[in-house]
Amino acid sequence: MVNARLRIDRAVRARAQARRAQREFDVGRTESALDHLSRAISLRPDHLPWRLDYLRRAAEAGDRAGFYRHYDKAVRAGLGTPQLAAMLGTLAQQRQTAKDWREAADVYHHAHRVEPGNRLWKDEYLKLRRLAPDWGFHSLDPSRAWRLDDYPQASSRGLVAPIRNLVFGWIPASAADLEVRFKLNGAVIADTPAVQHVTLPDGNSYLQFSRYLKDMWSYAGAGDVFTVESGGHELPIIGRGTEYRFRSGESRMAELLAKLGDGFVFNRYGRVKPSIQEDAQWQAEIFELYAKLRHDIEDAMGLKLFVFYGTLLGAVRERDFIGHDNDFDTVYISEHSEPAKVRSEFKELCAFLLSRGYELKVKATHTWVKVPGTPHKLDIFYAWFNADNQFDASYGYHGSPLPKSAGFSRFRVARLGELEVPVPANAEAILEQLYGRGWRTPDPGFAHYSTSRKIDRRYHLRTAEVTELHWNQFYRDHEPDRASRFAEFVADRFMAAGTLVEFGCGVGRDGIYFANRGWTAICCDRSPEAIARAEEVLGASGGLPARFGVVDAADGAAVYGFLESHADRLTDAEPLVVYTRFFFHAIDETAQNALIDAVTSALSRDFYLCAEFRTVLDRDLAKAHGAHYRRYIDHEQLAAELRDRWAFTIEHLEAGHGLSPYDGEDPHLARLVAFRPARRPAEAARGRGDLPAGAGEIA
Repeated sequence: MVNARLRIDRAVRARAQARRAQREFDVGRTESALDHLSRAISLRPDHLPWRLDYLRRAAEAGDRAGFYRHYDKAVRAGLGTPQLAAMLGTLAQQRQTAKDWREAADVYHHAHRVEPGNRLWKDEYLKLRRLAPDWGFHSLDPSRAWRLDDYPQASSRGLVAPIRNLVFGWIPASAADLEVRFKLNGAVIADTPAVQHVTLPDGNSYLQFSRYLKDMWSYAGAGDVFTVESGGHELPIIGRGTEYRFRSGESRMAELLAKLGDGFVFNRYGRVKPSIQEDAQWQAEIFELYAKLRHDIEDAMGLKLFVFYGTLLGAVRERDFIGHDNDFDTVYISEHSEPAKVRSEFKELCAFLLSRGYELKVKATHTWVKVPGTPHKLDIFYAWFNADNQFDASYGYHGSPLPKSAGFSRFRVARLGELEVPVPANAEAILEQLYGRGWRTPDPGFAHYSTSRKIDRRYHLRTAEVTELHWNQFYRDHEPDRASRFAEFVADRFMAAGTLVEFGCGVGRDGIYFANRGWTAICCDRSPEAIARAEEVLGASGGLPARFGVVDAADGAAVYGFLESHADRLTDAEPLVVYTRFFFHAIDETAQNALIDAVTSALSRDFYLCAEFRTVLDRDLAKAHGAHYRRYIDHEQLAAELRDRWAFTIEHLEAGHGLSPYDGEDPHLARLVAFRPARRPAEAARGRGDLPAGAGEIA
């Protein structure tokens, strides 16, 4: 009896600490909130959702010590490997944003050890290794702590890291010959200068070099020998002597040498491709696209497009394209200086190009525009003069900023091989800002991703803005498909047709399916292009009971307004279903929680939440539709949060393959059906305190 009372008392105190933690989180006192949540966990160590919440929030706050305090216990409590790796990834990104490269790389390395099958963690670790070469030397191989003492000749001859797709190493800073040559069986297949000054743990100064040679592994086979040479001698390779010998596969050396002799090169990604200096067809196609874009953009928006980054570097330094480059870089200079206005203008430009039928891939810092019918692309970056009247660019720079001057608006003609392009009068000064003082020295291993890069992320498009443009293009180019299997699953689950409220409806295929089955469908999406297409289909359907609207589901006030405008269809609906398919994983967790908060606050009556989304086990699987923002969700964690935070009852939860195969893709998905009962009057009164001014509740 006493033990039972103690257990009840501990549970009551634990819940009180958890509620206190939530209040502290709500007002932004994260450190205090984590302390209270930790106390709740100590009282209820078996309560996995609290431990999950602690780990997630500690990772977001960059509290590595707090994270690892609960990490091992979470593993023993049954927390899944992908969940842990994802939280470690969040922690690493936070340290990366703070430019704590060593710490970030260490956490990515740990994430890779937790989830070795996820290539993302290893790739991020390898990238960060380049940002902290002194630390990276010690961590080149997780199985061994390499020491410079093992290679006494390094200070006089240099050293090469273990051979991978990225081949990098160091030569002494005092070296007379800065050229580094990469050889297969004695034949030079690529070269690069060593230009980046670093100090390694032995206290000596070195010049670091790097070059991607990814396709070397496709051509080299058993018996082939790879060496790295500088200053007339072969450099030692960690763990290999002075030679790396390939031990398996069929050698295709003759084919590789023939291609290199015909003008192929290792491009900046390490692929063996024709040099764009010699590719007349590429030049003609890309230049035709450039000329058309210049005309369309200036005519519609008054913005002048000119060559930039690597293409400007080629025009000024080489008077030709840079052979190992693979694209055509352009930029325009905004007349705005405020981050929000610069972002808005770039988003407007992308929307204009979509309306003209161009195929884009929009990123936070630029968009590429595809040459129709080819794999070739042109990049459009954007630039501006900041509040201090200094020049800045979306992809960053490595030198000292330039003040605004007439040189930016006056143009002269430069050559790209046989082509002529306009470049700013002060092009040389711009290149020194973009690449640093050494811009005149060719460096095939140059990477923008380095510690010298200066970049102002306030000017970058937000994830939601990039995603919106992606889906606008998707809905422009794809005809509405048949209803999803999930729509059929949900409709069959209910005995009678009621009212369906869908967030992230796309072109409305599922909403129209429900309307055809007698439901009242009230659907919304952030994409105006999608809603326009949905209304076209609805208009041709003969008066189905469906309504469509443009709503940002991450905007609580917009969600309230949307629900209130349809209150007459929601109040007496039996059943009332809030429906999302492939939407939760298309928005970040903050937006997801804002949507659930808004819906549960606005609806005081009972309703169902039906959702289908990608799980953490889908992260590494092939996708039918390219790279765009996706979040991989732990379905069990989401179900626990729905229970504990929003008082849902989980009626159905499954995950696996076979739920929605499409175009050769069989994603790992979760299906969730949750019921939220009507709130009692006291709860409804508390809920009203969260509503925006003038908003009511739908009973």
